Amino acid sequence: MSKRPSLLANFSDKFTFGVEFEFGIRLPKRPFTKQKEIWALAALFNAWVVDTDATLYFFDERKANKVYYCPIEIQSPVLKFGLEAFKEVDRMLTAIHKHFDVVVNRSCGFHVHVGKGKAGLNFTPLQHLMATLWIFESQISELVHKSRVGMKGGFCPSLHLRSNLGVLKHEGELLDVLLSITDLNEVVEMFSGHLYFNFLSYRIEGLRKPYLNTVKRTIEFRQHEGTMDSETVLNWVSFVVELVAWAHKIHRQDLKIFLLKNTTSTEWYSVEDLFKEIGFPQSAVEFYRGKVERLRELEQKEDEERAKNKEALDTGKSSSSESDTASSVLS
Repeated sequence: MSKRPSLLANFSDKFTFGVEFEFGIRLPKRPFTKQKEIWALAALFNAWVVDTDATLYFFDERKANKVYYCPIEIQSPVLKFGLEAFKEVDRMLTAIHKHFDVVVNRSCGFHVHVGKGKAGLNFTPLQHLMATLWIFESQISELVHKSRVGMKGGFCPSLHLRSNLGVLKHEGELLDVLLSITDLNEVVEMFSGHLYFNFLSYRIEGLRKPYLNTVKRTIEFRQHEGTMDSETVLNWVSFVVELVAWAHKIHRQDLKIFLLKNTTSTEWYSVEDLFKEIGFPQSAVEFYRGKVERLRELEQKEDEERAKNKEALDTGKSSSSESDTASSVLS
């Protein structure tokens, strides 16, 4: 099994989570020509839900090797946060890699739902959590690929750009606005998508009362890029669950002091300041230092490759235009 992140105190085991993986399976021909083959695939996953996802695309991959790509979404059952759940997620990822040729590209995402079973989240911790996510959204965004940041992530735009608070702005001191709400549904409304666009980086629509969903009474963390790497998955799950747990534990005045430092200071506060505040294990901090460094290097290479391809395309268009002009003159 790949290396698991260390867990914090027992308080976090009061929480539940679920994961959703988006990926493609590379196949030599179109699969599932027989109904029994579909059931054979689904049988591998027991309580996990297997589905297709129309938002995933593999155009470039198909052009490159002329094979078929099946877009897949797999959803876990509700899992109690802890080592046993981590082992189950790891076993599932290992099984998928063993049985299938897995492909993850920029159209794929990795989502985590966090809650307390069917109990949902209460008003005060939800308010604490969303105020913190609003203040630290740009810092948390550094942990994921830039294609998932801002408006680039079509199905995970930022709170600052597409939530009601982000679009409609606010009057008065920011912290007073964030912490002056007195009702859970007001929190949901403030941080829901403007004009009913609800697929934001952090989705809390399922917490609105009365509940419309019997299971997903959660906050959904949608921002992470697609991944089927167990260590990356488990470190992200650990971070978001511990963040939710911290929002339940911190006293209101302590929260105001912490967030005020990060909104009024001239210094740039990094995501590691948030890690430190929630008591995130050093091993996980080290993991993210390495991941961020690798991500920035990858993004730079991708930018250079796109620039090179654009230059080649522009050169080709220019040559074609000059050829057409010369032919016109000769005729």
